[in-house]
Amino acid sequence: MKTIISVCILLIFQGIVNGQTKTIVYERSPNIEYQLRNEFRPEVRQRVTEMLKSKVKLYKLMISEEVSSYSQNQQVKASMTSFELTKIKGHYKDLRKEELSVEIQIQEDDYFIKDNLSLFELKELDEEQKILDYKCKAYTATRGDESYVFWVTKEPDIINGPAEFHCKEGLILQVDAKSYSLTAKSLERTKKKKSPNIPTPSKRAKILTYDEYNSLIDEIKKSMISTMQLKQGN
Repeated sequence: MKTIISVCILLIFQGIVNGQTKTIVYERSPNIEYQLRNEFRPEVRQRVTEMLKSKVKLYKLMISEEVSSYSQNQQVKASMTSFELTKIKGHYKDLRKEELSVEIQIQEDDYFIKDNLSLFELKELDEEQKILDYKCKAYTATRGDESYVFWVTKEPDIINGPAEFHCKEGLILQVDAKSYSLTAKSLERTKKKKSPNIPTPSKRAKILTYDEYNSLIDEIKKSMISTMQLKQGN
């Protein structure tokens, strides 16, 4: 009888948890010291520091069951400026299919990234810290030539992370990259179930994998550098 009651309680608890929507707000902030690593003039450092501080942005990760969406947490999103190469409209994850989708605009052209969630190779480090009162372990995460540090917790029983970052070890509450960091600032659970919608690519959008996307960005950057060098030569 006790066993039956325990099973019933467990099923009720799982139903409540599965019916919840989890919302995590992340702050993306630039690594100012890294950005200024080759600049030693005090007046320039001060000016660039103030400019970089203004670049801090908030993003919202919304998780409902096996689906999540991640986008900039602003009612009015800034349009692409002439200095921006890419504008990411949203990251979407389907844990059932282990699939990542990203809506992105590159120089006014629409692209749609579709790839596998298992993009990173992890190695556990002997470091821990608390983020939002959750105990987190550090992992080095590599993808090709890119390297990051993930701070992962198993306590909220959520498997996910900001942007394209993902691991099966738990919830990523912080990502440390060379030039920026993403840090969780709040985590809320609500009873109202609201499943994020994973969009389908538009007819004019070109579908890429992450490797193809990175290759395209490298080609565009090389082309821009060559154009600038030619203009300086003239």
